[in-house]
Amino acid sequence: MALEHILLGYLAREPRTGYDLKKMFDASAAHFWPARQNQIYRTLTRLHEQGHISREVVEQMDRPNRKVYAITEGGRKEFLAWLSKPVEEPVWRSQVISQLFFADSLDDDAIIALLQARLRHLREELELYEQMAELGSELSTSHDARDEFFRWLTLDRGIRTHRCSIEWVEDAIRRVRQKAYERGRAGALGEAGHAE
Repeated sequence: MALEHILLGYLAREPRTGYDLKKMFDASAAHFWPARQNQIYRTLTRLHEQGHISREVVEQMDRPNRKVYAITEGGRKEFLAWLSKPVEEPVWRSQVISQLFFADSLDDDAIIALLQARLRHLREELELYEQMAELGSELSTSHDARDEFFRWLTLDRGIRTHRCSIEWVEDAIRRVRQKAYERGRAGALGEAGHAE
């Protein structure tokens, strides 16, 4: 499971609290693996039970005690084994595309509204990723240029993917407005089987 290994990767660099890990996810990994706070804490508990991380309770006088997690030698071996092994991507699923597949049951206005909602969501995410690129965020905390390069490479992928998706949704809206569906497959793919 990637969440476990991402947490191990963060902890391989330095010990952190669950709160620190959530902030790191939001600032650096959200474009490829978003995680909620409760998912992070459940996974930390599981990693601790497996012996992949240690947990130290740091007492604080004026605030609740902090739990600081650190990777163990077994956790480091597990992380490096995962990192060096090719993995299969999960099967791609999209509720929006599933809705669009059956969109002939809707009128054009409803289809356009569905696509515009998706477009807004994609633009919001792209704006967030572009802000991450401008501000630097957690991606630039490393003093190792090689480490920093690979972190930025993942963000570049997120930006490019979103730009491509936005372009496709804008084109789909244009085609629905032009009633390109009246030409069937040719209206969707063009005469030669490629997008117009």
